[in-house]
Amino acid sequence: MNVLAEWSFEQSQRRYTIRVQEPIEIPSENSCPEPDIAWVYRRRYGDRHPAANEVSLVIEVRLTSGDFDKNEKMQLYAAAKIPEYLRVDVESKKVFVYRTPHDSQYRSVSEIWI
Repeated sequence: MNVLAEWSFEQSQRRYTIRVQEPIEIPSENSCPEPDIAWVYRRRYGDRHPAANEVSLVIEVRLTSGDFDKNEKMQLYAAAKIPEYLRVDVESKKVFVYRTPHDSQYRSVSEIWI
């Protein structure tokens, strides 16, 4: 997780605040997930969690393959119109990249071997 947090910090070039395992709010879905990593717009969130429209990217990491991140969470993030979702599957050594949310799906899905 620390490696991804450091990578996120470097890649974001300080345009975003990098949050590690902290909640984001998705009121339209009545949900408050805690992604492993979230890139959120730089503001103060002392009195609330970032809303979905303030999130640029979420990253979820799984040591074993599981349907929750590739089904329920993917649909939740797409429905909230979070622009990009990375699902790191350590077991298969792949990163799944989801972009262009529409309804509760992402129109663009690609995978990268790690």
